[in-house]
Amino acid sequence: MKIDAAIIGVQRAGTSSLAAAMAEHPGVCLAEGKEAHLFDLAEVQEHGPDPARLAELFARRQPGSVLLDATPAYIYMPGCLEALKRHNPAMRVIAVLRDPAERARSHHALELARGWEDLDFAQALAAEDDRLAEDPEPMRLRSATRVFAYRTRGRYHHQVARVLELFPDALFLRFDDLVARPGPTVAAALEHVGLAPSDEAGPLPKLNGHRGSERSWRETKLRLELRHDTRATERLLGWPAGSINHARAPR
Repeated sequence: MKIDAAIIGVQRAGTSSLAAAMAEHPGVCLAEGKEAHLFDLAEVQEHGPDPARLAELFARRQPGSVLLDATPAYIYMPGCLEALKRHNPAMRVIAVLRDPAERARSHHALELARGWEDLDFAQALAAEDDRLAEDPEPMRLRSATRVFAYRTRGRYHHQVARVLELFPDALFLRFDDLVARPGPTVAAALEHVGLAPSDEAGPLPKLNGHRGSERSWRETKLRLELRHDTRATERLLGWPAGSINHARAPR
């Protein structure tokens, strides 16, 4: 059994809503729990996924179903993209990009809600580099690398370049389009995995939303800090300047 398609990220960019919308198509079998979290495990990266675990995750599959894993850690955590490529060289890959400062603030709000963060947004950004540098086991559950990379996950250029190196036909979508124009955006994702949209999509399901604090000077400063990386990402994708952080979609 091979997974056919993966929504690989980015975290806090509507991947749960996109996966849920795609899963409404009769030709899609979404992994149980949406996030299979296979290829961000060291043992899977070394040996490949266990067939019994795959069968469990996709127990509801039908003949000819597109098996879809939606784990946003894959674009960021080390070794994931390479493991995906080894598992299925023809994997259909989808990523959604969001304004990196808004993404970081939403990420921080999520970790506060989980009880895994006890610093405010400005304090967490100030502590990020030290937290990541001192992380002894980045691949473990709840590692600093997984939980506290608010700024680092928003440095998209290197991540996108790596995706395109391994999956040149990967589909990149904008979070703002997913929110404002869900029908065409979901349709593009379905077409990318080889399926014709069954019906015009209705309102996008809003899942896992965490608004967080009101926009602050720290978010504005972070956006400015990341602006060169963001613009380089837009150039890499052939997107107009401002494509990633021009619009201000609701959280």
